[in-house]
Amino acid sequence: MDRSIIQILNDFEKPLNYYPIINSDDGQYGEGDRFYRTGVKGPFSGRVITRGAAGRILAESIFHKGIPNGPHRKFYENGEKAAEVIFDRGTISGVQSKWWASGRIKEEEYWSGGQYYGSRTWDEGGRLIRQIYMPKETVSLPR
Repeated sequence: MDRSIIQILNDFEKPLNYYPIINSDDGQYGEGDRFYRTGVKGPFSGRVITRGAAGRILAESIFHKGIPNGPHRKFYENGEKAAEVIFDRGTISGVQSKWWASGRIKEEEYWSGGQYYGSRTWDEGGRLIRQIYMPKETVSLPR
């Protein structure tokens, strides 16, 4: 069974607001595909943000010991949310959502334990235009 966001954030030794917030330019992926803060030894734990030219946050990610762990969000220049996905110790978990710039839902993908098991897609007017569900035989869902 997938863990809740609270369970995922409990991986951190202390509350998330005690960890640093850095700009994405201040770090990079390195050894073991982990995220490292430039000039600091050891994988990074905390929030990484990317800002646009106007200074608005365009992306926000949470890392624990260099591995994506928690919500990762992207935003349009107008501030509307563009996408959100939850990582559980580096693995996609739960619903990955994308929105149109208007704020309407665009797509939802359903994941469990890193395995894709379906999606729904809407047009800009909000009408459901595609729905995909993977048969249980093709995807091993956790029990």
